[in-house]
Amino acid sequence: MPTIKKINIVEKLTQDFQSSNVAISTKVTGLSVNQLTSLRAHLRTNGLSYQVIKNTLANIAAQNAGKPEFKDLMDGPTGLVIGSGDPIESLKLLVSFAKSNDMDVSIFAIAMEGQTYDSSQVIELAKLPSRNELLTNFVGLLASPARRLVTVLVRPSISIVTILSNILDQKQLEADN
Repeated sequence: MPTIKKINIVEKLTQDFQSSNVAISTKVTGLSVNQLTSLRAHLRTNGLSYQVIKNTLANIAAQNAGKPEFKDLMDGPTGLVIGSGDPIESLKLLVSFAKSNDMDVSIFAIAMEGQTYDSSQVIELAKLPSRNELLTNFVGLLASPARRLVTVLVRPSISIVTILSNILDQKQLEADN
């Protein structure tokens, strides 16, 4: 018989899963309470949450939320990073914070956009540029031909101005002599 506390946990977790588009499964063991607290605080400031959840409750919540891919993340003692926004950016945020604070955070898997990726694929995903970086590069590529066209169109007028300026300087030198 489920307790009221467990029912409340499942309801809250179901809401979190429904509003999120990324869940990252991490190993819980090996981190001190202070490290977990600082990790949670850092992730919270970036719109993510870190929760240590019983697998059975998380599986029920994932089923209720209509996100069965989140069930694939549960294996042993699991800490879940849950959030919305750019999934790659969330992964990079977790990895960079763990590295900069010498934390041993092992990432088992990531579920995003209806698919689950295992630990070997997570390494490759962390190397991908974020959505904002890709958009910046794309805009740069779109603007490049226009910039070259402007340069080509302006170059003759600059040459004419330079020639006229040299002629004017030469005429002034002749007038001074």
